[in-house]
Amino acid sequence: VPGTFFVIGDNAERHPGLIQRMWREGHEIGNHTYLHPNLAAISPTRVDFELNATQRVLQSQLGHSTLLFRPPYNADAEPTTADEVLPIIAAAKLGYITVGEYLDPQDWRLWTNDGIRRTPEDIAQTVIDLVNKGHGNAILLHDGGGDRTLTLAALRIFVPRLKAQGYRFVPVSALAGVGRDKVMPLVSV
Repeated sequence: VPGTFFVIGDNAERHPGLIQRMWREGHEIGNHTYLHPNLAAISPTRVDFELNATQRVLQSQLGHSTLLFRPPYNADAEPTTADEVLPIIAAAKLGYITVGEYLDPQDWRLWTNDGIRRTPEDIAQTVIDLVNKGHGNAILLHDGGGDRTLTLAALRIFVPRLKAQGYRFVPVSALAGVGRDKVMPLVSV
């Protein structure tokens, strides 16, 4: 399925082939900062660095910029605290559109609150339950922070099940009613 990948600049810089593959396959790429700090806890100068450094990495690798941003740690679709709002304001000043989510199965957690090891079925069912309860339209999954085997297996479960229910999977630009070229414009010189 097509996706929107919010990348950490340091990782993108170290793995240009993966970033180029995402682009070639038609996915969208957004900015998730350079080193993944909590933007509400660092200086405005450092926030600018985090966003600009990642933007430059993407521009140098793809010849395209990104307007999409997802803050580390505080990405709720309806921010209510200063820690959630400050990164959005900082990114907006740099021309970014912040993308939040309500569908977070916390796939990075390996254990349930009851101390039971999570399974791909557990993660998939969490996604399906959140979708069916009307928890928005952007599913947050992670590719970092350890072994993502469970996440990959969960995708193979919930994608066909949700498609069978009539859901479609599209990148963020489609949700906004624009094309990839609008959210990832060519670099101008």
